[in-house]
Amino acid sequence: MKTAALLKEADDKFEEFQKQVRKEVEEKGYYEVGMDFFVQRAASRALFDEQWAKIDFTGIDVEEDDDDETRPLFLVRQKTVSWGNWTVPCEIH
Repeated sequence: MKTAALLKEADDKFEEFQKQVRKEVEEKGYYEVGMDFFVQRAASRALFDEQWAKIDFTGIDVEEDDDDETRPLFLVRQKTVSWGNWTVPCEIH
């Protein structure tokens, strides 16, 4: 399946999920989730934390932008950032 088709399928499924949640909130005042939601969320968080720890941030500095103190300024000193088995190109602006 092509990427566009996969994204459309995911969007369609999420739209249906949103309708279901809205309907239940309107009827009951809340949306009920099963225990599997919490199990899946914990597993996803653990995987995220594991993969995040593998990212090499040595080529990225985060500093305050002098013009807008609420927005961090990212200074990239390398052309790619590695994350697990992935290497992502960095665009320097």
